[in-house]
Amino acid sequence: GISKYLGVSPCHLKNKPWRAFIKVNNKSVSLGYFKTELEAAFAYNEAAKKYYKAFANLNVLEPPYRHSIAI
Repeated sequence: GISKYLGVSPCHLKNKPWRAFIKVNNKSVSLGYFKTELEAAFAYNEAAKKYYKAFANLNVLEPPYRHSIAI
């Protein structure tokens, strides 16, 4: 299968079946493994904002992940 989100793909891990990644300087940077596709998409968005700032190509997410969560 494939993901509907940028930077997200299914993986073989049973308890965290989604992985997030981003391309930076033509290299793939792993952002980790996640329980849901939406969590992985959120991680991609956060990394995209960090690396690409105003030029980031972000996923459109449903609540509660629409905006950044302060940690």
